[in-house]
Amino acid sequence: YVKTDVKMNIKNRLYMSAGISIILVAIGISVGGCQKQPVEKVTIALAVEAINALPIIAQEQGFFSQERLDVRINEYPSGKRALQGMLKGEGDLATAAGIPIMFNTFKRDDFSIVTGVGAVDDIFRIVARKDRGIQQPEDLQGKHLAAQESSGMHFFLDSFLVLNNISIQNVEISFRNVEDLPEALLEEGVDAASLREPFISEAKVLLGEDNVIAFSEPRAFTDVFYIVAFDSFIQDKPEVLERVVRALLRAEQFAKTQPKQAITIIANKLGVDESSIEVLWPQLSLEVSLQQSYLIEIESEARWAIKNQLTDKTEVPNYLDYIYMDTLEEVKPEAIGIIR
Repeated sequence: YVKTDVKMNIKNRLYMSAGISIILVAIGISVGGCQKQPVEKVTIALAVEAINALPIIAQEQGFFSQERLDVRINEYPSGKRALQGMLKGEGDLATAAGIPIMFNTFKRDDFSIVTGVGAVDDIFRIVARKDRGIQQPEDLQGKHLAAQESSGMHFFLDSFLVLNNISIQNVEISFRNVEDLPEALLEEGVDAASLREPFISEAKVLLGEDNVIAFSEPRAFTDVFYIVAFDSFIQDKPEVLERVVRALLRAEQFAKTQPKQAITIIANKLGVDESSIEVLWPQLSLEVSLQQSYLIEIESEARWAIKNQLTDKTEVPNYLDYIYMDTLEEVKPEAIGIIR
């Protein structure tokens, strides 16, 4: 099985379809001119996060329907869990961040990134309890920290410690599902957790806002979310993927021109106050694109996993093999910034 062969097969199918269409038009048969495209069913494993604003908006505003797509959304609390859901057969597509994608490339090669949908440099926080004597980052020395393993929160925690000159040997780290992290802060032994919204807001409610301090670290890394698809889906339904991307481009335009309405949609979806999304909104880069910086970031994440022995692999994969550019090339080629 070679991923490049799949891509060539898709191209050949498209060229063949184009040739048949030309022949049919030549003999006077209208192909698609008088008939609407059939409605296609698609299931998306969606991580309910602000960075995933575009697919959320596309569903809420009916942009998928306008592309004659009957989209079913299966919701997950994180990109890691959404990708796991897709890989277990709970979705045709998934919204997933680079880190869970990276970890799965060490295990399998039957999926590809179709496009990025959002990026942000400063979405995570180390949320700590003031009543445990934590007022500044160095106070985390000797404390018990929690995160979701093999996720953006895990990577952020490790990067935060390094950037603040805190040895990982001087802290205790345990791992929980992301939705369990705010509750973990109520436990006697957990002093701080690596979180993002809506779980930061949840932690503040549980602990009391006056007892919470949240440390940011914009230098840690850029979190990027992608649309990921099985290679079999890409091969069988390339035109459906094009419709999905067109709907996401409608959502991108909506987010740019109607930011207040977009913020309301996302706040309602996450179940948080609009103010928390308003603060985050200027930091979000919500665009359908594939950038060279995304490739560099995921390679960096793979080196982190190898260095910290979070995988038994010893070499960084060639991530160009895991990126399918043909859909974006067809719909919006100028959105591709990857050097090929």
